[in-house]
Amino acid sequence: MNSLPHCELFSMGLHHLVEWVANGTVPPRADRLEVGPDGRFATDEHGNTRGGVRTAQLDVPHSTYRPNPTRPDGTSSHLTIGSDEPFDAAKLRELYRDSADYLQRFERRLDQLISEGWLLAEDAGDLRREARELEIP
Repeated sequence: MNSLPHCELFSMGLHHLVEWVANGTVPPRADRLEVGPDGRFATDEHGNTRGGVRTAQLDVPHSTYRPNPTRPDGTSSHLTIGSDEPFDAAKLRELYRDSADYLQRFERRLDQLISEGWLLAEDAGDLRREARELEIP
């Protein structure tokens, strides 16, 4: 599986389901996943899927997160769920001044996602820790 926060997203979804059923609190609504003319998920300039529930990792990326691993011929494999392709040092430097810049942007987006209901605050600790460990050369 790719390293996107699957367990954290599951917890958020379950939390909203319980709140909706128990209290009538309607969960937030995300844009639909975008599909390209080839029938595959449309991607942004970093190769990440457009639309759907967002994560800080997708919006402040350091990798391309694929829903399926890519075969040597460039087609998608359907044998496992997801893969990560970390950006090289040049691309990281192009996107972020340094590690502090990356961390500031990541944490700002993470806080937005929490306030919008896309992540539970109690699930953010590991994500923040992982972001602090990323080094921008």
